[in-house]
This record gives sequence, C-alpha cells and structure tokens, in this order.
Amino acid sequence: MAVTAVVVNYKTERLVGQLIRHLYAFPEIRSIIVVDNSGAIDLAEKRAGPKNIELIRNSANLGFAKGVNQGLKHVETDWVLVINPDVRLDNACLRHLLDAANTYDAVLTGPRFYWDDDYLFRLPPSTGDFMGMYGALNAASHFEIDAKLADFYWQIRHERFWAATEPFFEPFLSGACLLVQMPWILAKGGVLFDERFFLYYEDTDLCAQALLNDESPICVPAAKAIHYYNQSPAPPQTKMAAINKSGEQFYEKYYSHYRVQTIHGPPSRPLQIEDLGKQKTPPRFGFGKDCDCGYAYFEIALNSLFVPFIQCDLASDDFCLPETVWQRLAPGTYYSRVRNPQKNQNRIWKWEKVNA
Repeated sequence: MAVTAVVVNYKTERLVGQLIRHLYAFPEIRSIIVVDNSGAIDLAEKRAGPKNIELIRNSANLGFAKGVNQGLKHVETDWVLVINPDVRLDNACLRHLLDAANTYDAVLTGPRFYWDDDYLFRLPPSTGDFMGMYGALNAASHFEIDAKLADFYWQIRHERFWAATEPFFEPFLSGACLLVQMPWILAKGGVLFDERFFLYYEDTDLCAQALLNDESPICVPAAKAIHYYNQSPAPPQTKMAAINKSGEQFYEKYYSHYRVQTIHGPPSRPLQIEDLGKQKTPPRFGFGKDCDCGYAYFEIALNSLFVPFIQCDLASDDFCLPETVWQRLAPGTYYSRVRNPQKNQNRIWKWEKVNA
C-alpha cells in the first residue's frame, strides 16, 4: 500500500529537512510533497535520496489548508499522509495506521501523540469544538463548580483516549498527522480542507464534516508519534489571533443562526494558584507530604482549567521538566499541577517561561 506524504512548511526549514530524512525509513512512503509557504527551502540535495520528492514553492503564505490542498493535486497513491514538520513517527506507526484504516474502512485515521522522544509525556486528544464545549468553557471561566466539572469531563476524555488498546472512534483527530483515503478526497472534489480556515480549525472542520456524513475518524493506539508541538516561529499573540479568527469562522459555518462570540485568550478559573513568576530554567515542583498524592500525574496546560493538558506519571515527590522538553517549550505562561486520580486532589502552579 503506497502512501504519499504531504508536508507544509512555513519558516520551519530545519524541521522539514529532518522530517524528510526521517520519512526515508518508511517503505510504505513512495513520495514526499513539500509545499513551501515561506519560499525558503532548497531540496536539491534531497532529491537524490531514496524517495521521490516534489517541491511546490509559493511566493506568499497561502495558509495550511490551502497548502495541503495544493499538494494533493500531485498525489498519485491511494493514501496520503498529512504530516507536520515537527512530527516524528514510531517505526511501526504508519503500518498500524494503514492496517486499521483498511480493517475499519476509515477515511480518516490518526495516531496517539507523545511530546518527547522518550515517550513519557502523553499529549491530549484533539479538543475539537462544538456549542456544548463553548458553553461549558464560558461557564467554567466564571463559576468554580463549572470549572471543576469541565475539568472532570476532560479527564474522562483523556483517560478514555489513553486507556484504549484497540482502534477506536475519536470524534476529532489532529491534522498534525493524519492518514486519509485519497479516493475519498477525490470524491469530495479533490479538496481535503476548507480553505476558509487559513490556520487552525481546519482539522476540526474536517472531522465535523466526516461526522455529519456518517464517517468515523479512527484513532489507533498502536500507532505512536511524537509531536514536538508549537515549533512555529510566530509570536503567541499572532497565533491567538489566528485561533480566534478560525474559531469565529467555525461557529459561523455551523451555528450561523446563533450569536457566538469566541473566547479571546485562554479561559481562566476563579481559583487560588501558586504563582512561581518568571523562569529562565526548568522550575522544580515540590509537593511533598502535604499533597497526599499516592499514585499521581504531573500535568501541564496553557490555561488554568487544564482543558486540555499534557500528562506524565510521577515517580517521586517532586518533579522537573527534562531539559530537552524545556528547550523546545516556547516562551509564555503555563500552568502545572499534580493530580491524584482517585481523590482528585490538585496542587496548581502558574509560571512564565522567559528566554535566558
């Protein structure tokens, strides 16, 4: 079963070069199509490698959705792998994705993601979006009981996602790594993503369209991938503006008869949080006996609701982010907690990573 990989670059040239060399090792991949939205890639030396590589260079940034659709016009295989420059696949990942897609006749199939090369930090399922989530997060930003219940809902989703051992239906898959049936794309007119979404929400919209057409996105537990996450050079305020704009477009598309105002910025909750201030080196989170953790998780998030969160197991009574993870972490504000899954005991910290 031959696969074509489609990669969109925007100022991630170093990562693209590394990804191409990484994809050389997968016999299922026949060719690699790179859509360069920053016009800065030179693949001359890569074209002598073991895979057919095609470069599409754009004079301007066309956005992720349009870039992928542009690359699809050059695909000649029955399967296409949409993959971000900051994603790396486990050796058997693609084989497991293909096996599950064929077994379940799934048009959209995706892996589970880890944050680090050692497979210690579990990334969350793709959050997606819908009116119920909007209402829950809006209420959670004002009322503590809603914050606790929104957190509980997300814990259930996260635990279900990581407890599965067989391929399972997951309503929203991440566009960072997505195996797609090319005949299904051709039946849709040769377009995978709605190009109204310049950046962000294109995968949420795609999965919503699949659900409305009774197609079930499938997540494959045996398919492991690493997503270094947030390696684009754009500043956080630019990314948040793009997320808000795409979110408004999503609600306009599916809920046009409702007046919905997107929450600008990450939601917050009315809760006492330990503020560690600015950090130039990885902070150490000591919780000791007062936390009464027993078996516990360390979790990190971009908002105090912890919807969603990245998670790892705790093996001692204090914790520090590994240096490799810290170096990839973009400057900005983060929230961390230690959580006992039985007693739902939390200790929460807020901190800001700054450049040394």
